[in-house]
Amino acid sequence: MTLQEFLNNLPETDKPVVSIFSGGLDSTIMTYALVKKYGADKVYTLTYDYKQKHRVEMICAGITNELLKLNHKTIDISFLGEINKDFSNLTDDSSIETPDGEKVIEEKQSTNYIANRNSILINIAVSYAETIGAGYVFYGAQSNDIAGFWDCTKEYVDSLNNTFALNREHQIKVVAPFMGMWKTDEIKLGKELEVPFSHCWTCYNPITVPAGGINHTSAIRPCGKCLSCRKNASIQRIKYGGPSLCKRLIKLNGALNVVNIIKVIIVVFVEHL
Repeated sequence: MTLQEFLNNLPETDKPVVSIFSGGLDSTIMTYALVKKYGADKVYTLTYDYKQKHRVEMICAGITNELLKLNHKTIDISFLGEINKDFSNLTDDSSIETPDGEKVIEEKQSTNYIANRNSILINIAVSYAETIGAGYVFYGAQSNDIAGFWDCTKEYVDSLNNTFALNREHQIKVVAPFMGMWKTDEIKLGKELEVPFSHCWTCYNPITVPAGGINHTSAIRPCGKCLSCRKNASIQRIKYGGPSLCKRLIKLNGALNVVNIIKVIIVVFVEHL
């Protein structure tokens, strides 16, 4: 599918649209596509802080929001991390070790799952959409997610829309534009959109390299073993330019207190043929 074909498949609207924007690969490419289709002034992004272990993705979301000059909100739903700390390995104080992605990629549901997360995120986004007069809420589920996540399926999206259709005043639909697409197809779109892939985060279990040097700068790098890292190995099958190791310097002023680091270097490994 070409970029133009993808954009033509997005719903037509003159109202604002809402993007559930984590800062990961899927939601970043999706947000760039929404800006291309509707214009930056019509795209409203929501990022959620649920005490995820990979909160560095929030920094990436912030970079993209600033770069594209989007209407953005970060929503604190840290209660979700609290109730999942003994259920999922994705929370920052989880008692569960992050499993190797190769061992869980075929599981119906692994500990990489946060209980009912997508329903919570989407319902908040629909509530927000109603208050700003938006007609659509977009989230980045795609075919690589279906095996282990029941809330990334067409049946799930259809059931949500059947419920939201009961609203007598405001008709809001949930759209998963990558549904039925594979990661490789999605990345090709990102290439056409000129998405800076170094602004995305795709690891569930980031590794912090201890601070050192004159500036006491710490580094965060992907683990290379979690489910997200394993699934995103499909990136290796596509050439999109750039060196095999991309480094992105991010200077923080303390506004995003991720693992209490003031200056963070995000090291994103971008493999290509």
